[in-house]
Amino acid sequence: MGHRSRFSPFSPWETFVDSFESVRWGAVAVPILKTKRGPRVISILRPDSMRYHGGQIAFPGGAREEGDLTPWETACRETCEEIGLDGKYLKFLGAAPIEDVLVSGFKVIPIVVEVDVAVRESDFVLNEDEVERVILLDPDTISGSPEIRRGLYMGVEYSYPIYPLCEKMSLWGASARMFRNVDRLGFFRRFRSCERSFFQAS
Repeated sequence: MGHRSRFSPFSPWETFVDSFESVRWGAVAVPILKTKRGPRVISILRPDSMRYHGGQIAFPGGAREEGDLTPWETACRETCEEIGLDGKYLKFLGAAPIEDVLVSGFKVIPIVVEVDVAVRESDFVLNEDEVERVILLDPDTISGSPEIRRGLYMGVEYSYPIYPLCEKMSLWGASARMFRNVDRLGFFRRFRSCERSFFQAS
């Protein structure tokens, strides 16, 4: 599959990137998938072998590359490369606040998208170097009031929520902040409202 996108809703990367900053820039997609059981958010489990964020739950995405004109193109390309989901099936919904990922030195733009095609878990094509497996998050079971952890990294204080998923796995760190922001911005509620309207009309 390619990573063709319908259009780019963003300005060029140059409008975000300051040449004097020592950080690197990247973008992730926060893909929302409609299912019969309600909206599901596509996330990925990073392999333990990865240098940064190994063993953590993340959203498909990565670093800006030279051929990426905009953050949208970065998110679409990375989503296709990591889980085989073509950018032409991603419908732009909005963006969450930029995240500072201290450990890897990135500024990341989270882009909220609707997956505009029926997808089953067996349809994903995983890049095994970067993705161990796909995890479909249910906003109804994990949103709410997560535990808040605080830390200190190289003199910088930070905090992040923790969403328990099962006995040995949780969504935490920058990805959890992204999930919380997307929830607070009302994207999950929008999908639930659409579903209620559909069933009432039926």
